[in-house]
Amino acid sequence: MKSLFAMKNRLAANWVLAFIAVIVLSAYTSAEAQAHYRHLRQFSGGEDGSVPLSGLLADHNTLYGTTASGGDPLCHCGVVFKLKLTQGEWKQRVLYSFTGVPDGASPWGKLVEDSAGNLYGTTYAGGAFGLGTVFKLDPDTGQETVLYSFTGPPDGQNPQAGLVLDSAGNLYGTTLNGGACQYPQGCGVVFKVDTAGNETIVHTFTGGYDGAFPGYGALVRDPGGNLYGVTNLQGAGGVGVVFKINVENETAKALYSFDPANKPGDGSLPLGGLLRLPGNIFIGTTTQGGTSGWGTVFKLAGGTETVLYNFTKGADGGYPQSDLVRDLQGRLFGTTLYGGDNTDCPPYGCGTVFKLSPAGVETVLHRFTGSEGANPWAGVIKGPGNNSYYGTTTTGGHFDQGVVFEMDLPPAGK
Repeated sequence: MKSLFAMKNRLAANWVLAFIAVIVLSAYTSAEAQAHYRHLRQFSGGEDGSVPLSGLLADHNTLYGTTASGGDPLCHCGVVFKLKLTQGEWKQRVLYSFTGVPDGASPWGKLVEDSAGNLYGTTYAGGAFGLGTVFKLDPDTGQETVLYSFTGPPDGQNPQAGLVLDSAGNLYGTTLNGGACQYPQGCGVVFKVDTAGNETIVHTFTGGYDGAFPGYGALVRDPGGNLYGVTNLQGAGGVGVVFKINVENETAKALYSFDPANKPGDGSLPLGGLLRLPGNIFIGTTTQGGTSGWGTVFKLAGGTETVLYNFTKGADGGYPQSDLVRDLQGRLFGTTLYGGDNTDCPPYGCGTVFKLSPAGVETVLHRFTGSEGANPWAGVIKGPGNNSYYGTTTTGGHFDQGVVFEMDLPPAGK
């Protein structure tokens, strides 16, 4: 387990050290809100799983999620787990343990649920060709079905994001690699898998204007069926784009190219998914760039980008790569992988859960310390309670293998 843990930390550190930008500060309030934090589950690294990279899926009083490692004692290929609230207690059950071939290995992306309650997801590796899968899981029986195994260029490979469903039951997603471009393993693709398990490549990233290497977040759909997402690199500025895919004619358009070299203070290297608001306004995060080099929250409306907040990697956090959620008051909630408290997780910090007001004022709701969780890759989701939010951390906890946590946040205006 420690070797996988070290590999994950090296991967994150490599992204962090890849590009650095210049320094100034934004609006931040140092007073933490009175948010109640508690563990629902601490992963042991054994059959219950370890290193949950994905966010959670909520269904009434049940939470579903995945871990990238742990599970099967021979493979350590990850699990799909369920947490159910029963008489005031959250009880965990492993629904499925991956074994590598042919069922998949290392699920990174968030699960999605259809109207019948079936769960769908991706694995980064494993499958018939060792390059990842799209799978279906019956949460009642634990029966897993591989809908598609990726084959590598010119097909996709290594899906790291979750999926989005359309009304006909088709699944859309992205792969980190595959396709065809100047990079040997490809720049990634947007794909469709229908209900019969047939795959169609909707778009192959070129590594040019349209970007390269799609991020961790699932695609989002508008009412017309168009898809939106981010790439981590390339575009006009070389450091990522926000893209739109017209599914009907399979055309791609870069809605915005991040470019801190020509637009000082702009963000760079987006990894998290987009939050779509009415009128096709998008809000997201970049892991780096901004005035301090440690990432931004941005808004994109009509092709015009506005930086809403600049992270400093201090008490306010840094390197945000999560999806964001928005409440009825317009407040945004998310996580940062680093920053917060640098004492317990040197040198970058253990990460934070933060709130951003409509006026762009950031409040840290929780600073992770390591013992109760550290370094969340995914964001938080709204839970069944009025102000309850749930999330995961990749490391920390008693066994240093990650946790599932709950936060009861202050009501609006607090």
